[in-house]
Amino acid sequence: MPVYEYQCLSCDLVYTALQTLHARPEETPCPHCRDRRSRRMFSPFATHSDGSGPSAPPAPARGGGGCAASGCGCG
Repeated sequence: MPVYEYQCLSCDLVYTALQTLHARPEETPCPHCRDRRSRRMFSPFATHSDGSGPSAPPAPARGGGGCAASGCGCG
């Protein structure tokens, strides 16, 4: 489930909520004033790493690739 960021239109509190993709802002009461008038804010995508993997994704193989004509081998 994604985490959404909201701003309460009553008290201006900015808060987050773990919700389904189909949740609507009016179903999300403010944790401070309990008002249901809020707007969903744009939040940048974030990830978490425990540091055990590589710091960058591996470079693609030379000669193209992908699932186009040259193929990626996944089919």
